Amino acid sequence: MSRDGNFLHSSVNLAAVNYLLKVIHNCRGNFKYIKYNINIGKYMKKFEYKMSVIEDVSAVTMYSLGVPMSTIACLFNVCTTTVWKTLKRYEKLGIVKVRPRSQTLMLTLSKRHTEPGSDSEHRAKEWMKEFGIEGIKDMLAVILVTDGSASYKHKIISLACSDKVLLGIFTDILKELKLNPRQTLDKRNNLPIVFARSNNVRDILNEITLRIRAIKHQPTRGQQNWKEFLASENQPTISFLLNRPRKLRELAFRLAMSFEGCVTLWKTPNRVARPRLQFTCFHPFLIEEWKEVANSIKINMIKKKNNLTAVSLTSIMNFLKIGGFIDGVVNSRKSRYFAGENKNDILLSLLEYYYREREGIIPESTSSREINETVKRILEKKEFKSKEYYIRYLSEVLKERSIN
Repeated sequence: MSRDGNFLHSSVNLAAVNYLLKVIHNCRGNFKYIKYNINIGKYMKKFEYKMSVIEDVSAVTMYSLGVPMSTIACLFNVCTTTVWKTLKRYEKLGIVKVRPRSQTLMLTLSKRHTEPGSDSEHRAKEWMKEFGIEGIKDMLAVILVTDGSASYKHKIISLACSDKVLLGIFTDILKELKLNPRQTLDKRNNLPIVFARSNNVRDILNEITLRIRAIKHQPTRGQQNWKEFLASENQPTISFLLNRPRKLRELAFRLAMSFEGCVTLWKTPNRVARPRLQFTCFHPFLIEEWKEVANSIKINMIKKKNNLTAVSLTSIMNFLKIGGFIDGVVNSRKSRYFAGENKNDILLSLLEYYYREREGIIPESTSSREINETVKRILEKKEFKSKEYYIRYLSEVLKERSIN
């Protein structure tokens, strides 16, 4: 019998398929019968049944194609131990290689879920070159304390997000860590989910918890309130970022802002319209630490309940200097005027409005609705200029103010 690696000849595959059809035919299409045998199979550990040659070959073939032992045992109405012993017997002959359970699990997942798309800009690879593998783990830690989630018990790291750029970055981070990401869809809210599930996930989570102390950053919905959660469990921290190089802190803040931040219109006491940076965090300890991280890179943010805001021209200019939001990240669908629009473009459009109003190109408006509609027209027509232009302009405005 010819063989190709661990996969048997196609004629043997045909025999396996024929036998599988025979099993299903005997069930007369009643898959509850198969399910019943699955339940019975759990209590057949002591039962030994010698499988026929055709059953052996069928089992080996299906196992080589990635079918788990438990599924094969249920189909042949035997216990898992019988299948395992059969496979070990053929392993000695060099026909098949018995896999660890984690590898079988990943083969099963690879058939159920699609492979997610990577970030077109390959930013994670650039970060890998600049900050190394430890920097990539720092970025994963930032994602896990914002929108990401993980379970050490279930060996899984995941991110549910509507933004393709952020999903692509998360995918590439998992690939850099050799975690084989997959993608599925959350049918409750129609959000794509990128996840990795394997024994290697636990090794990564062990390193992440050395940084952030705890992965869970909010109470379990419907089971805990914030008071119970804060009193009963270890709380996460991002204080490790304060010991990192400034460039890495800047990147971490940009990434966090891209997940949990936005830019909105703000009117000064003198009725001048300008951008306002806003970062939302419901965890009372984390929000204070994010404020420290922002201040360490010269972005002065003020805490108001669950939000950090920055309205000073200096802070906005410094945010532009470090790159602003991650390029390509868009606003959420909940935004009244700018749903689905590029966050950096919204910021630049608001700065263009500030420039035109200050220079007298457009009349001053007292209506926030009118201002937002004008900003939206600037955004749609791409009438804003580059980040570098507004950095120079804000620098000149601040210089004039210091002289006066």
